[in-house]
Amino acid sequence: RASPHEDVPVAVNGKLDEALKIARYASNFHDIEMIKHYQPGVSVKGNPDELLHVLVNLITNAVHAMEHVGGTLTLETKLCDGQVDVRISDTGCGISPDKIPEIFEPFFTTKAPGKGTGLGLYNVKTIVNKMHGVIAVDSQIDKGTTFTLTFPNPEPDRQGPLP
Repeated sequence: RASPHEDVPVAVNGKLDEALKIARYASNFHDIEMIKHYQPGVSVKGNPDELLHVLVNLITNAVHAMEHVGGTLTLETKLCDGQVDVRISDTGCGISPDKIPEIFEPFFTTKAPGKGTGLGLYNVKTIVNKMHGVIAVDSQIDKGTTFTLTFPNPEPDRQGPLP
């Protein structure tokens, strides 16, 4: 196990599955369909526990966005053009375009009072940046939201799956 400050190669697909298990304990997955599109062998360099924190937060937010209506949660990993993309998509309520610039600010929340601290996405962005990654969001009201995490490939000479 890596020390809290050590960056190591982390298998993204395994961390997504682990995050999914954790999120299932905390959230209601009733009426939510799961779709996984994992490219085999995708890894990023970083702290495994911090990456897990990021993924649990994004999955939990996606499930909350579909809580009363159901929908589809899609998890996707891809190695392309020397970088790793991780996408978490939902078909939930979406985020208003005027709110998107604010969602990564500390203490900003769209949740009801008492339902969120407003630190989740702020922490997600902080960790992703620390891992030399970027986070992008694409959202449409009543259609859903996709968060895309893009990281440098920790093994730039290798473009395919791990052996």
